[in-house]
Amino acid sequence: MNEREEKRIVRELLSEGDNEETLDKIIKNMPSLLDYSAQWKGIVAKVCDVNKDNLKEVIYPKRRGIVKELKIWIPEWHKAGLPFTVMLYKYQNAGIRILLYQDDFLESEADLKEFADRSGGVVNGKFPKVTGWRVWHPVLAEHGTDKEVEGTLIDDIWGEGWGDEAEKRLREQLEDSGLLSQIDQWLEYKRRK
Repeated sequence: MNEREEKRIVRELLSEGDNEETLDKIIKNMPSLLDYSAQWKGIVAKVCDVNKDNLKEVIYPKRRGIVKELKIWIPEWHKAGLPFTVMLYKYQNAGIRILLYQDDFLESEADLKEFADRSGGVVNGKFPKVTGWRVWHPVLAEHGTDKEVEGTLIDDIWGEGWGDEAEKRLREQLEDSGLLSQIDQWLEYKRRK
């Protein structure tokens, strides 16, 4: 069902009887990213080659039962000064991003700048803010704020095979960009240091 069809159904429902009760039914029955939380965690663990049980997951925001973002942190990366957030989000469209939260960025700024310098252009060392997201910074140099959104959209997050598409998009950002190999090199560098 597309967005136009959903809106038509909502309008029809709201024109019938008790609007408050109808709205409650709509909200309770909306698909939520929460339904895909365990699968998303598994995808991140698989692509990043880390233990699923060691991942730190944050589900946000959870307003009126609707989850709009699934954020995952990889503790091993954080300890090495790379506090990247791997985010699956759903707004008008769905997408995947590798981001830095502003507080994490400020806390690890020296490591992040050194990592960017060593990344051979994979990481944007300026860490600009994402347009419209005041406290988030994109990690990949090739992804500007708008291009990143376009490049990570998943047209139907609720459809059959969404997990395969989500894994493909995450691999594009982590493996195809070279970010994952840069992270592996950085972890090795930090171990030797």
